[in-house]
Amino acid sequence: MQKRKRDLLTAGSVVSCGRSPIDEIGVGGGRSRWNKRQRGLGSLLPVWVGLCLMMLLIPHTSVLAAPSTGWSELRLDKRAEVGHLAHYQGKLAGVTPAHPAEIELVARNQEHGNTVFRSRVQIKDGHFRFAVQFFDGAPHQVLLLAYRPGEAKPFATQQVQVDVETLPPPRSAQAKAFTLLLGITAVGMMIGSGLAFWRERRTQNRQNHETNEVAAGL
Repeated sequence: MQKRKRDLLTAGSVVSCGRSPIDEIGVGGGRSRWNKRQRGLGSLLPVWVGLCLMMLLIPHTSVLAAPSTGWSELRLDKRAEVGHLAHYQGKLAGVTPAHPAEIELVARNQEHGNTVFRSRVQIKDGHFRFAVQFFDGAPHQVLLLAYRPGEAKPFATQQVQVDVETLPPPRSAQAKAFTLLLGITAVGMMIGSGLAFWRERRTQNRQNHETNEVAAGL
């Protein structure tokens, strides 16, 4: 009897100290889930690195690519022809009848370094429009300056490079000019020939008159 009790106690201790199949399954499942989680975090690591790089680079990119403050709906002609109008118009944000602004347009000849056009207008709704006619076929720089009334320093600026081209006159104008030049040349030649003939005739008559006087004196 005592031996049987000893065997039962021994068997009970073995069962209590050992791991049941359920425990083995729980431990194995936990390890597999942990391994999967590690693999998932490892696959997301490049994504996190890319997001961090984007957060570092986006502010610098936005600063470099940002347009001039306040300008919108701009139409700035970058090519112009001599004798034709070039248009510069747009809208300036933040301008109201209670807070007007002044827009100044300055056109400079980059080849000669002088200012060829300057105009300044006051706007109350933000919209402005300029029409400029260039007379020299050279590169120009057009500046738009926005001022608050009474202030000497502009709060917004915009510039554009303009290539001004010189166009040849039409064929009809060339033909008329050539005909006029030929007519003037022909009339000048006729007048010159007539004057030369008249001067030669006058000289010959004078010589004949002097010769007759000498002969009469003899």
